[in-house]
Amino acid sequence: MALVSMEHVDGTVRGVLTAEKILDTPKELGPKEKFLSKNHKVGLSINFPHFRTCCPTKICNSFCYGAIRGAHITYDRSLLKYLRNYHSVINNPPEVIGEKIAAEFHKQKNFDFIRWNGVGDLFPEAVKVINYLIDNHPDIKLWIVTRKPEMAVQIKSSPNIYIMFSLDKSSLDRQDKVNKLGGHSRLYFSYLKVDNNDQNMPQDISIVFNAKQLRNLDETNVGFYCPVDNRKNKSKNACMSCRKCFSESVIK
Repeated sequence: MALVSMEHVDGTVRGVLTAEKILDTPKELGPKEKFLSKNHKVGLSINFPHFRTCCPTKICNSFCYGAIRGAHITYDRSLLKYLRNYHSVINNPPEVIGEKIAAEFHKQKNFDFIRWNGVGDLFPEAVKVINYLIDNHPDIKLWIVTRKPEMAVQIKSSPNIYIMFSLDKSSLDRQDKVNKLGGHSRLYFSYLKVDNNDQNMPQDISIVFNAKQLRNLDETNVGFYCPVDNRKNKSKNACMSCRKCFSESVIK
């Protein structure tokens, strides 16, 4: 039976689905199925499949929590939901998807933000939905995570969005691409650190993620280390209490 990889870099396959399961799954969300997922760390998120949306670096492919089998976020049921999210977005007008997401969000309690791309990355139709939400539902705070320069700069500028552009030592050229494309007033850079001796991190980093929970890291003048990755906070509801990644302090 054929396997479809969720990510495939240098022969490394992480997160797989059988072709049979994909073919047997409805392409779009059903009337009662929800776009939004709940994650014990980040809260509400919208997720998409890696193999249709991501342009991974070698490093993020190795450490991506959304591509390691065994966690709830990578159960087959979850992976197939991400695929249905994707098909729903590419096959329907942005206003239809935007209103569905807004309706789901407004039924939630204790949440005032959505992490866009808890798993997956931006694609043209998703950017249109985000821009629709910006124009029509400014009360919804969007924390958007991406590694795609050409997609990030197409998002409209608004006080209710925060675009976290993820870098690591193997993808610093993408920072240059963002800047060459004109940048974005609501975009900031995060950095995934996997080595205590990593000297490649740029100075204008707002958030640092400690991939291996390395000890004795130098935290001076290099942005703000995620307190969960740096062994200071527990992961449960961490983003809801910290909120650093979607605050004005990260916008430089």
